[in-house]
Amino acid sequence: AAITGFIIFIYLVPEYSPLYSIDSRLDREQVIAISKSVAEKMGSDVEGNLMQNTTFRSDAYSLGYLESKIGIGATNALVRKDSIPLDFWYVIWFDPAKQSTNGTKLEIQITAGGKLMGFERHVPDTMSGVTLSEQEASSVFHKFWDSRGLSGLTGVDLSAWKLKDIQPVKLDPRQDW
Repeated sequence: AAITGFIIFIYLVPEYSPLYSIDSRLDREQVIAISKSVAEKMGSDVEGNLMQNTTFRSDAYSLGYLESKIGIGATNALVRKDSIPLDFWYVIWFDPAKQSTNGTKLEIQITAGGKLMGFERHVPDTMSGVTLSEQEASSVFHKFWDSRGLSGLTGVDLSAWKLKDIQPVKLDPRQDW
């Protein structure tokens, strides 16, 4: 009976354990290389004085929600296919001298399969800039996205998306969208 239980355990664990859904096909060095490529496409120089920190993360809240709705096996199958990026690499490039003073930083998220999942570029609130209308800001963003080939890098065709809500953030030297 013990042998039968062990065989069943070995057979079912890969199907139902969340740990077995993690399949990062990339190592840390590959992830850093991908993030450098993304940073360059975005016009950011990460080779200078910036430091970098790379971690592998999981979205436990989304994992729990999906498991409750579609089951553990189905959730794990989606995660293994890289269809739903619940496991991902998080890379941050930052200036260590300004780390706690609202300095420039670049955050990049890459799926376990190597796709760009997200990015954020933070600049100091005191950095000057222009104040654009919503339409002008949208135009600048789309030109930026297209000129850097980010649709191909992310697999996201922005023409298929409609922006649902947008609010300006008014800062003393500029307005962000």
